[in-house]
Amino acid sequence: MEFALIVPVLLILVFGIIDFGFMLNDRQAVSQAAAEGARAAAVAVGGDEEREAAAASAARDALCRSDADTCAVAVEASVDPCTNDGTADCATVTVNLPFEEKIPLPIPGGGKFVFPRTLSYTAVARVS
Repeated sequence: MEFALIVPVLLILVFGIIDFGFMLNDRQAVSQAAAEGARAAAVAVGGDEEREAAAASAARDALCRSDADTCAVAVEASVDPCTNDGTADCATVTVNLPFEEKIPLPIPGGGKFVFPRTLSYTAVARVS
């Protein structure tokens, strides 16, 4: 009798921990992709448009290496002055990945109240 009362709570807890691990893995992939994009923009040769294209491409490539389902993610890359006197430019790369639960929790609403709907990370690198 006690086992029948505890099993649903235990399963929800175990599935929640597993899904949290998936979310942390996706979050790490998003932060790594943003950093890769910022690095690519920092070392790219050419103007701002070439740097932004290199940053977006590198960020998408990094996400595709981590999970094939994340290749069509939103990547925003820009190169703007980052000092008050305008002597240096910085590449800013923002990666937004919609997060979907891998193992839906067996409760009303699933994990929508626990997990974020979008994983986002911004990386900045000085380019000049």
